[in-house]
Amino acid sequence: MDTIYDALKSITSYPVPALTIRMICRVRGLDTNAEFTTETYNTKSYQLALADLMMWISKAPNVSENDVDFNMLVTDREVMRAKAQTIYRDWGDSAYQAESKVKYGYKGDSL
Repeated sequence: MDTIYDALKSITSYPVPALTIRMICRVRGLDTNAEFTTETYNTKSYQLALADLMMWISKAPNVSENDVDFNMLVTDREVMRAKAQTIYRDWGDSAYQAESKVKYGYKGDSL
């Protein structure tokens, strides 16, 4: 039996801390030990947890662990962030609105 934890953990080989996945599930109202099913996959709670995890991974640093490097290309991070944003938007989650309002740059003639 695969659990919700197993399903979320399987989306990446990046070493996401177990506590991170558990906290994301707790915030989204999911039991990490519950059986993962097709019905679970299609729920708002699971989809938003998936988006949260993808967003977390897209912002995680490159790391080395036991002589193994976990490096993500900028383009991979952007794709993952875009997928998460699509899920947030599709479910009408406020995380999409908060993330999409952030703007960078400068205004004016001098720094």
